[in-house]
Amino acid sequence: MDHRLMRLEQNYFAIKGDLRRTLMKEMYESQLKIKDAIDKGEQNIERLESLRKKLQDSQMGMESWHYADLFDKQCVELEQERERIATCAVLKEYLKIMTLSYLTKNALIIFKLLCLEDSPETFNAAIIGELCDLRTFHYQFQGQLQKFHEVLLNESKANRNTVDVCRGFVSQVKETMDHDIMLGLCEVFPAALENGDLSAIRSFVADTDVLTAELSLIENGSKLQIENKDLKELIAPSTQEVYFDFLKENLFQTKTVILLIIIAWIFCFCL
Repeated sequence: MDHRLMRLEQNYFAIKGDLRRTLMKEMYESQLKIKDAIDKGEQNIERLESLRKKLQDSQMGMESWHYADLFDKQCVELEQERERIATCAVLKEYLKIMTLSYLTKNALIIFKLLCLEDSPETFNAAIIGELCDLRTFHYQFQGQLQKFHEVLLNESKANRNTVDVCRGFVSQVKETMDHDIMLGLCEVFPAALENGDLSAIRSFVADTDVLTAELSLIENGSKLQIENKDLKELIAPSTQEVYFDFLKENLFQTKTVILLIIIAWIFCFCL
C-alpha cells in the first residue's frame, strides 16, 4: 500500500475513532445521570414512605383535620416519584439500544466511504472490520432487545407515553437491523469483495444509504422526543427535597399549635 492509501486509511480510522468517542462519551454521561437519578429517587421514596407512616399515625389524633390533606398530597408525590424512577429504569435500557443504533449508523458511513474508493479491494481489511462491527452490533442488539422487554414488564409504573414512544423507536431500529440489506451485507457482501466484483460492491453501497437514512431518522426523532426532552426532565434535580422540608415544617407547626392550645386550655382550666 502506497503512502497516499496509508494516509487515507489512517484518516478513516481517525474519523471512526472520533465518532465513537463522541458517542460513547455522551451515552456514558447520560447513563451516569440516569443512575444518579435512580439512586436519589430510591432514597426519596424511602423518606416519603417514612413520612407517610408518620402522617398516617398523626391522623389518628386530634390534629387529623390538618394531616389528612398533607397525607393525600404526600401519597400523590410518592406515586409520582415511583413513576419517575421506573421511567428512568426503562430509559436506561432504551439508551443502550439507541447506542447500538448510532454505532451501526457510523459503521455504515465508514463502510461506504471505504467502498467508494477507486480501489476498494485495497481496503479489504478495513472493510471487513466494519462488517465485523455490524455483525457484532446486530448480535448485541438482539440481547439488549430482550433486556428492554424485560424491564418493561418489571417497571409497570413507568410513564405510559414515554414507554410507547420508546417502543416505537426500538421497533424501528429492529426493522432496520433485520432488513434484508443488513443481512446481505453481513452474509453476501464478503464474497463480492473477495472476488473484486465492483458492480456488486457499488450495488451494496447504494443500498446502505437506505439503512443509514432510516437510522438517521430514528436518531433525530429519539433525540427530539426522548433524549433532549423526557430524559432531561426525568434526571433533573428532584423537587422532593423541597417537599420534605414543606412536610417537616407543617408537622412542626401543627404540633406547636396543638401544644399551645393544650397549654392555653390547661391554663384556663386552672384559673
